[in-house]
Amino acid sequence: MAELCLMAIDPGLTGAVAFYFPEHPERIAVEDMPVVNGEVNVPELERCIRSFAPALAAVEIVNAMPSIPGKDGKRRSMGAASAFNFGGAFHAAKATVQCCKVPMHLVSPKTWRAHFHLRGGGEAKEISRGEALRLFPASSDRFRRKGDHNRAEAALLAKFAADILNG
Repeated sequence: MAELCLMAIDPGLTGAVAFYFPEHPERIAVEDMPVVNGEVNVPELERCIRSFAPALAAVEIVNAMPSIPGKDGKRRSMGAASAFNFGGAFHAAKATVQCCKVPMHLVSPKTWRAHFHLRGGGEAKEISRGEALRLFPASSDRFRRKGDHNRAEAALLAKFAADILNG
């Protein structure tokens, strides 16, 4: 019998895709969202999903953010073009999962973060990265850079799927 695989997607063009095998809890396969010409590379994402053959997928629910923290800590607005691209990436990822016939659960960031007792705010991404390093020591090279926070969030979402959704 094939080993159980669970998938998670942190959507967006800078998002990530994670594949988690609960029988190997210290390790996770995680990659940046495949992108080409400023769009999700749907054929590559489909190839990746089909190669791992996950039993279920958890996709983070996203929406346009009228106000987001900037690099300087001050809040800034997401422009119309950014919001459009972000939504397009979310829907492309979601549609690809559906085309692969993988049962999908949409999960809010608040829900999966609460499971790990993680708070939101300005340092949320770095806190997520630290939690991924702690939970997946055999895959720590995938989270070594500060910019790997999207990989970390996809990994945590996959672990949430294993803990909560895979009942």
